[in-house]
Amino acid sequence: MAKISRRNFMRGAAMGTMGAAAAGLLTACGNTASSTTSAPASSAASSEAASVVTKPSTPVDGKYVTKAMGHESWVHVATTFFEGKITACEVLSHEETIGIGNYACSRIPAAIVSTKRASTLREVLGARELLPLLASITGGEDVAHPKPHPEGLEMALDQLGLPPERVLYCGDTVLDAEAAQRAGLEFAAVLNGTTPASAFDVWPHVFLARDLDALARFLEGRTRPAV
Repeated sequence: MAKISRRNFMRGAAMGTMGAAAAGLLTACGNTASSTTSAPASSAASSEAASVVTKPSTPVDGKYVTKAMGHESWVHVATTFFEGKITACEVLSHEETIGIGNYACSRIPAAIVSTKRASTLREVLGARELLPLLASITGGEDVAHPKPHPEGLEMALDQLGLPPERVLYCGDTVLDAEAAQRAGLEFAAVLNGTTPASAFDVWPHVFLARDLDALARFLEGRTRPAV
């Protein structure tokens, strides 16, 4: 069995429970919400009434906690809603074995597009047993035009077999931001390089992460592939 990182396992587990959260099986964390439990009723009528749970058609913005049965036990997930949409999903606790999220993770392909040599990237990633997590790697030697030209991203899209509107591109320079725009991809910026946050102001982006951990938490709530 291919090894999988804990971060990607958590992403897979979160993906599996998002459906339950979106359906309204929520316990508010810091928000007012209908309780899903009641005290024992004194009559059959009151018992039946107590068993009814009101599920809002549109979730109120805020952070909620819900649970769903995993392979072995409950998985507890915090889900954040903004403007009626899920914007983040974080696994709070679970007792699953590493690898139980392999199937979910395998359906969210990831790829790398870099100005560095692909052979060097494969060597580094292979030493850390991360290559099984990637669908493709496009290096500087694979393209005639480096970033911000979109050739590398377009090559990755062909290898992934996905249209631009289904892929999120993450990068740490304005060259990445421009390449994403020219390729028609959504872009998430991360400040783990030397580019300041203000440099991304003029470029479209769906998220600005202060570091890689913040980017990872953001990606856990996404359902589209990341490049």
